[in-house]
Amino acid sequence: METVESNLIKEGKAEIVFPDGKVFYNNVQEFNRDMSVAAITTWRELYLAQKAAKKLKKQTAGDEIRILEALSATGLRSFRYAKEIPGPLSIIANDFDSLAVEQIKNNIKHNDLEGTVIPSIGDANLVMHQAASTNTKFDVVDLTRCKDPYGSASPFIDAAVQCVSEGGLLCITCTDMAVLAGGQYDACWAKYGTMPVPNASYCHEMACNNGDFIYLSFIFLKALRAVLNCIQTSAGRYKRYIVPLASCSIDFYVRVFVQVFTSPLESKGAARITFDRYKIAKQEWFIIAQDVGGPFWSGSLHNKTFVENWLNHIKISSIENYKTHSRMLGMVTVISEELDVPFYYTLPTLCATIHVSCPPFIKICSALYSQNIKFSISHANPSSLKVDANPQVIWDIMRSWAIVSPPTAKSLEKDAVAKKILAKEKLVLADFTEIKESEPKSRKIKLVRFQENPEKDWGPKARATGSGRKKHEGDEIKTSNFEYGKKRAGDDSIECETTLKKEKIGNASELSKQES
Repeated sequence: METVESNLIKEGKAEIVFPDGKVFYNNVQEFNRDMSVAAITTWRELYLAQKAAKKLKKQTAGDEIRILEALSATGLRSFRYAKEIPGPLSIIANDFDSLAVEQIKNNIKHNDLEGTVIPSIGDANLVMHQAASTNTKFDVVDLTRCKDPYGSASPFIDAAVQCVSEGGLLCITCTDMAVLAGGQYDACWAKYGTMPVPNASYCHEMACNNGDFIYLSFIFLKALRAVLNCIQTSAGRYKRYIVPLASCSIDFYVRVFVQVFTSPLESKGAARITFDRYKIAKQEWFIIAQDVGGPFWSGSLHNKTFVENWLNHIKISSIENYKTHSRMLGMVTVISEELDVPFYYTLPTLCATIHVSCPPFIKICSALYSQNIKFSISHANPSSLKVDANPQVIWDIMRSWAIVSPPTAKSLEKDAVAKKILAKEKLVLADFTEIKESEPKSRKIKLVRFQENPEKDWGPKARATGSGRKKHEGDEIKTSNFEYGKKRAGDDSIECETTLKKEKIGNASELSKQES
């Protein structure tokens, strides 16, 4: 008889015991689960308040919240929800794998959660469609693709938007960043109904504004906006629409929290909050589109009221409540500071375009602050810069910096784009005198805003062997093509920053030649 070793995992207030390698578990995703517990707790207060206002009578905090974890694996997320989110709750922990469901049953007893967490074995789509058809909708639907470490939630989104209650919450994780942020055009279109922007990692938009070439770096924001557009497209088929509460780029995946409402009028108006991206070039007397990206979600990524309440909840909590408390506080603080404008620049890319050294971030902040320009960073990139201003202003600042730190003649010798940008007359000469008040508050208080690698060989884990499956070479998940700052053989979905800058400048130079 084969002896199976078991693992005991303690996380938050929950514990799970499961056979080694038989059920999928990723400890790095603890941050995801911590954020989700805090987000659902915050949403619950908002949800009950919305219900009370709609019914015009007082709603007690004792209203039961029904939660579906459609892809449970170990069930740890469900157990944490049951123990850490104010109740009463009714949670369905569903999985298609019989071994996983057997372990969920054992761990329900281990955590003394009989009656609160209900095990379910079945196809996730079928479970959600049955709930929608029988009017037993869930208040929260969590889609985290546990079985497939590089998986997409897209096959389940259509059922999810139907089975969530009015004002209910969808919590969706997508880890297939090579599809969302890479060059896999056919896969991205098939899964999300959108065309990825070519040449990620910095999927740049090139537009011509009075001779200036503008680079907008948005690898992770593009992924977030692609997922949100996919959710809204599905919701619109059923006269529903979404309100994103928070959209997070985390490590190797994206996580979105969205409310779903029903309104034929609002669902029809969804076209107003989507956009396509075109890269164009002039060919003598006509314009051609070199490539197309989108459609993408162009509305807000975050709801200001929700994020403020979410941040307040985290502030009054501690590491005793959430092990990743310091990182939660840092990320949500940055999110709370973000300007509600699409996309962002990255300072290294701007500097590489005109071949100047990269200035200290506070100098750029000070230059913007002295001109009374609103700006922020993005939680998706530590070198990002979101600016509520005309691109002319940004390039005036960069031209001013080129006076302080001029590029070499050799670097400009074969770069027509850089020459053209630098030759343009400045409307404003930027002042780089450092102003302490100019920096975002999150930079001043030394928060853990951008997490370093938490452990060796971190990231998506290998697929669980599951019930009745023999582990062989074909079952193993290969290392992800999507890695930060690396170029893997045969993979054109991600490129190191240096190589990309060279390509970007080269592409821009070619376009400039075409225009001239």
